[in-house]
Amino acid sequence: MNIYYVYAYLRSKDSETAKAGTPYYIGKGKGDRAIRRHPGVSVPTDRSKIVFIEQNLTNVGACAIERRLIRWYGRKDLGTGILLNKTHGADGGKGGSPKGRVFSEKMRKKLSEAGTKRVQSEGTKQKIRIAKTGKKRPPFSKEWLDNLSKSHTGKNKNPMSESQKQHLRDLNSKPIYCVTNNTWYKSKRAAASLLGLKPGNITHCLLGYQKSTGGFTFARKKCDDQ
Repeated sequence: MNIYYVYAYLRSKDSETAKAGTPYYIGKGKGDRAIRRHPGVSVPTDRSKIVFIEQNLTNVGACAIERRLIRWYGRKDLGTGILLNKTHGADGGKGGSPKGRVFSEKMRKKLSEAGTKRVQSEGTKQKIRIAKTGKKRPPFSKEWLDNLSKSHTGKNKNPMSESQKQHLRDLNSKPIYCVTNNTWYKSKRAAASLLGLKPGNITHCLLGYQKSTGGFTFARKKCDDQ
């Protein structure tokens, strides 16, 4: 779809390396991308300094133009030009930090390992415990409680009929079979109570959302052999 564009941010005054009116950032995007916050790059408050170079482009076409313009003007971080871009373009800012710095795959791996191995000392843990001890949420005001009550009033506009309620009761009271210990139980609640499990987890087993719970596997079978 031709919904992408390529844009530039222009300098409002001369700098040591470039004159006013020259671009200091080249980007590509769609929608309101050109006026949204950019990590490490200031968005011009004067909208006349945001120039749309090409519009109605495909993503591939916009990426190609963005790369070509960044290569043409050059990047300040590499010492090749006047742009503040931290990549060669067409990457959507992937692999960078909130300040716009782009990390290599090797550096990202090191940062990940460092964060995984970090362990808080007992002194730090104790400081956190002391800081949080005694802190309580202030009580809700009467106005807040009234508004909460009003917001929930009338939400259940389609309550279950008696037949639907009975259907749910029948489902919950049907016998179930525990494959693990080869035992029948008269209901999910009975099995949960005797085995020390949660009825909801047994339901997930019967529906196929999980294979087992607490080491037990369950199935719904006809009770002709009881």
